[in-house]
Amino acid sequence: MKESLQLTVRLVAQFGFNGHTLTASNAIIPIAYYIYGRKEDDESFSGEKFLTGENYADDRETIRGWLLKILLGKAFRGTTDQALTNIRTVIQATPKESSSAAFPANAINKMLRSSGRFLFTEENIEELVGETAYGSPDAFSILALLYPHLRYEYSQFHIDHMHPKSHFTKTRLREEGIDEDDVKLALGRHNVLPNLQLLPGPANLDKKAKPFAAWLDEQPDPDWHRSLSFIPDVNLELQNFHQFYEARQQLLAKELKAKIGFVEVT
Repeated sequence: MKESLQLTVRLVAQFGFNGHTLTASNAIIPIAYYIYGRKEDDESFSGEKFLTGENYADDRETIRGWLLKILLGKAFRGTTDQALTNIRTVIQATPKESSSAAFPANAINKMLRSSGRFLFTEENIEELVGETAYGSPDAFSILALLYPHLRYEYSQFHIDHMHPKSHFTKTRLREEGIDEDDVKLALGRHNVLPNLQLLPGPANLDKKAKPFAAWLDEQPDPDWHRSLSFIPDVNLELQNFHQFYEARQQLLAKELKAKIGFVEVT
């Protein structure tokens, strides 16, 4: 089991997690259970190949998505002994042979929902988008769900302010012709998820404090980046920050609801 835990730590690091963003260390234990079971039941299973092999890419992506959602749902808050025991039972009932093996994310989530540990509502997801700020561990988890194609094992990604943080001073905003009410909104919102994106470290350092609209125009394929980062089709100049923020908040909430799923509250 020790070797499986070590392999799991390496896998989670590949997903871009660190000590700050992995908010519940117990959340990786089910992954270690699964890897241990694969090794015990399938002689052809290779831990090293599981980390990088193309044959295991879908399984790794299932695990990555599961972990991100579980952390956002705070499923491992409080005492977790019984939850881990129940998860282990679910995993033990899952086929481990290469031809049919897959991390049982849906079965685990169903079990956790039945015990009230893992439940998203539409309001929960809208709050995540509207209240998660730069520096929060949840910011990485949300953005990593929204940017599933990024290869975190090959590059370090930074959380970037789309409209640069340094532009959000009363003086700068007033110079842009923004009225006082919108100045207050901008100062309270510039640090929140709708103004955040993931960029490779070198690209973020190069971007620095460039105005967002000008930076986007410099990209090799601005339309591709708009689609990739859920950038709304609105004026992206700083004086239009309020409209940009509201439109991107709606786009992010819609995509996150589709990624996570939610229950209707009546």
